[in-house]
Amino acid sequence: MLCLQIHNPRNTDTVRLQFQGVRKAKVVGSLAIKSNKIGDVVSGILIKRNFNYQIVDPKDLTVFTDLSSSRLSQRQSVYYSGSLPLLLYSLNQLNDDAVLTAELKPTDTTTPTHVFSVFGRAIQLQWCSLASICVLDWESNPVNDMYADAVLAAILHAQTNPIPEKYLPKPETYPRIEQALLTAVREVCGDDAVTPDPEDETTIRVEVDEKTAVISSRGTKVDCEDPLLRHLLSTISGKLGRWIV
Repeated sequence: MLCLQIHNPRNTDTVRLQFQGVRKAKVVGSLAIKSNKIGDVVSGILIKRNFNYQIVDPKDLTVFTDLSSSRLSQRQSVYYSGSLPLLLYSLNQLNDDAVLTAELKPTDTTTPTHVFSVFGRAIQLQWCSLASICVLDWESNPVNDMYADAVLAAILHAQTNPIPEKYLPKPETYPRIEQALLTAVREVCGDDAVTPDPEDETTIRVEVDEKTAVISSRGTKVDCEDPLLRHLLSTISGKLGRWIV
């Protein structure tokens, strides 16, 4: 027996038809080479073609699509005539990983005399002290552009509001990654949930809602059966590992 339903709405009447379907994304390219486990996070670019979805690595974008990708490098110059300690102090106010990587003695005024790396080497800063010019170099993306704006603001602040070198605060001593990791996990999970392993001083035990996790003291490994807790602790330890040496 054939059953037909005919809809004949009036003009300008809204018709809503509900369709049920399951959307699946296929992992292809270099992302598919690695065998993932349950709970692993797959990160890539989602491509929609007709009704098919694919997740690819950004490097494979030109292989599976007609799109082209490129890297954009940016450079910006700003005037700075202050001292080296003031410049380094201002950069460390943004993030404590600002490091003087090279100090040169050129004869040419256009050659950099000091080279800095800021924000985990995302921003490279060259200071030509003979010409009083700072040159910022970075690979453009939303995060690095924000970092570059912060570095530029720090240089301009040091130029317009100079502090005598004798009044500069002494460099602070920051905790090691082991102590920083212990403090960060306690802030997130609570003091009672985090305890150093008495049998192994190189590991930290975390118990949250009857779920147990073990973290190496330097955050290089997180063992936990719960995928959400493992992802949270891995994110915390990963961020600390990038900024603290």
